Amino acid sequence: MEEVNKNDNFFYRVISILPPPAPDLVVSSIVHGGDAISGGNANVTWTVTNQGEASAMGIWRDVVYLSSDTLLDTEADLRVGRFDHQGPLAAGESYQQTANFTISVDYMGDYYFFVITDNNSAVYEGLGEFNNIEMSTPITV
Repeated sequence: MEEVNKNDNFFYRVISILPPPAPDLVVSSIVHGGDAISGGNANVTWTVTNQGEASAMGIWRDVVYLSSDTLLDTEADLRVGRFDHQGPLAAGESYQQTANFTISVDYMGDYYFFVITDNNSAVYEGLGEFNNIEMSTPITV
């Protein structure tokens, strides 16, 4: 038997494709040791929280900057340090890191710490890729 109408040989169904659950790394707090002296030591402690729905896997990097204003400029601001972290970091879990460093003698005035987590974009965060930066309250030098 030969088919008469070959134009009706298809079937379709609408389906929803949802992204998989993803981690979402955020800098949930930044605390510094208070005012500092030019040429002296300073410290900053930050907490990174996975506020996503899945574990963060792999190796990601936190980067800390010291800025003379409230705008982060990774080319001009002082990079205090880079800190690698290795997962897994389960959904809802956090870790804390502290950096100690010496402030240059030519720094005076108000400064701000910026912390960027997953700076190397090593962790797939789905829609949470754009909330990885946080700024501290001012530190007076």
